Amino acid sequence: MQPDNADASAQAVDLCVSLVLYKTQRAEVEHVIELILTEANVNAVVFVIDNSPDAMESPWFSDPRVHYVFAGGNLGYGKGHNRGIFSDLATAPYHLVMNTDIDFPPGALKAMIAFMDARPGAVLSMPRVIYPDGRIQTLCRLLPSPANLLFRRFLGQSQYAKTLDDNYELRWWSYDKVANIPFLSGCFMMMRRDVVRRIGGFDERFFVYGEDLDLSRRMHAVGQTLLNPGVQIIHEYRSRRGFSWQILSLQITNLSRYFNKWGWVLDRERARVNKRAVDALVANDAA
Repeated sequence: MQPDNADASAQAVDLCVSLVLYKTQRAEVEHVIELILTEANVNAVVFVIDNSPDAMESPWFSDPRVHYVFAGGNLGYGKGHNRGIFSDLATAPYHLVMNTDIDFPPGALKAMIAFMDARPGAVLSMPRVIYPDGRIQTLCRLLPSPANLLFRRFLGQSQYAKTLDDNYELRWWSYDKVANIPFLSGCFMMMRRDVVRRIGGFDERFFVYGEDLDLSRRMHAVGQTLLNPGVQIIHEYRSRRGFSWQILSLQITNLSRYFNKWGWVLDRERARVNKRAVDALVANDAA
C-alpha cells in the first residue's frame, strides 16, 4: 500500500496511533482516545478507522488531533490500520497499533517511546499485558506450525495440545525481562513508522486473524521485536469470549493464507527463528 492524502503541512508529532472499530461501544472508544491524548509529554494524533455499518459521532472527532474515517464497509483489521499507517496527515517516529479494549496507566506511552529511543535496533515493542483480574496474557509467541493452531482449536484439552501451547506461548518463561520475540500480539504494537511503512504495513490479504503474526514476523526479519516488561497494560481480550462458527471460519481461512504464504510443513526460517529466540531466553534466564 502506498501513502495517500499527501500534505506538506502534515502535523509533526511524537506518536501516531490507529484504532480500528467495528460496532465498538462509543464509551470505549472515547475512553481510549482520552488516555492517549491526555498522556503528559507525548504529542500524539489518533486515526480512527470505523468499519461499522453506521458512522459514530463523538465530540472527540472535532479535535484536530483526531482523524475519524468512516470506511463505509468492513475493510478488515489490517487494511483499516493501514489507513492510519500510510496517512500523510501526520509525521512521527513511531506508530502505535492498538485495540480499544485496553487500559493503561499515565506515563505508559512516554515509557514505551523512551524504551524504543534507547534501542535503535528495535523496530517493534509490546508491553507486558494482563487481564483485568491481574493474570498474565501469554502474548509473546514463537512462529506457529499448523499443528500449534489446529491442535489448540480442535483438541485444546488434550495433553499434547497443552504441551504444544506451553512452548508456542512461552508459558515456561517469566515474561519479566526484555526479550526479542518473533511474534508479538497486535493488541498493542509500538513500531518505528518508517520501518513499518517501508515493509508495506499489514498484508491486506488477511481480513482478520493472522495479520499481526505476519506483520510481526516481517518486522522481526529487519530488526528487534521486543517485550518491554517495564510497562504493563490491561487488555480485556473480548475475542476469547464464546464460540462462533463465523469466527472459526475466519480463523481457518486467514491462517490458511498465512501458511500458504510462509509454508506449511516446509518453513526452514520458522525453525531457525524459533530456536534462536528460545536459546536467547534460556541464556538470559541463566545469566
